[in-house]
Amino acid sequence: MFDLESSLPPSVLVYSTELQDSLLYVLESETNDDTQIDLRDAVTGVRLALKLPAQRAALALIGKREKAVLANYGF
Repeated sequence: MFDLESSLPPSVLVYSTELQDSLLYVLESETNDDTQIDLRDAVTGVRLALKLPAQRAALALIGKREKAVLANYGF
């Protein structure tokens, strides 16, 4: 689960999956405009702030122990 620091358009999907040692975030844009995303993961407190390009997707893997983004794709 996460807390949004700013609102998102209805055409942007943010989905998190909790894994054993990490959390995987999938971010998908169906809009024609780039979208600024700013959220905080509720489990680790890690903040994700990025610009998601129009019609694109991004992934972020957050380590529970490290409390940091371990890997990212698309931003």
